[in-house]
Parts: sequence; structure tokens; C-alpha cells
Amino acid sequence: MAIMFVRAQVISRGAGRNVVSAAAYRHRARMMDEQAGTSFSYRGGASELVHEELALPDHMPTWLRTAIGGRSVAGASEVL
Repeated sequence: MAIMFVRAQVISRGAGRNVVSAAAYRHRARMMDEQAGTSFSYRGGASELVHEELALPDHMPTWLRTAIGGRSVAGASEVL
């Protein structure tokens, strides 16, 4: 029996949060925030990450499919 847990969360710059930092933490990866010119690295907890998945609609625009094509889940998340 598989159990799935999904949680959606709003991350607001106005509240002092950074979406790239949050994504890097969730993926236990190093990610670059190109808009702010900063990077975030949370690779130290990689052993805690059991599974990661990125759900995308079937009818994605070609430009988006091209932008994330061939990337890892964390890499695609960084692009988004």
C-alpha cells in the first residue's frame, strides 16, 4: 500500500521568503536565483530525501518542454 502526501504552500517575497531557497531546501540541492544573483545550497541533508517528483500538465507549451528537457527534477524546478 503506497501512501502519498502532497502539500501546497504559497511562498511570498513580500513576507521575506525566497522561492528558490525553498525549492533548494525541498530538493536538497544547490540552486541559483538568477533574478537576485544569489545561490542556495542545502545538499547536506540529501540522505533525508526519499523521493522527488515534478508533476506537469500533459499539454505544456513547447518552450517550457524545451526549457526543462533532459534535466533532473531539481534542475527542472530551478528553471521554473
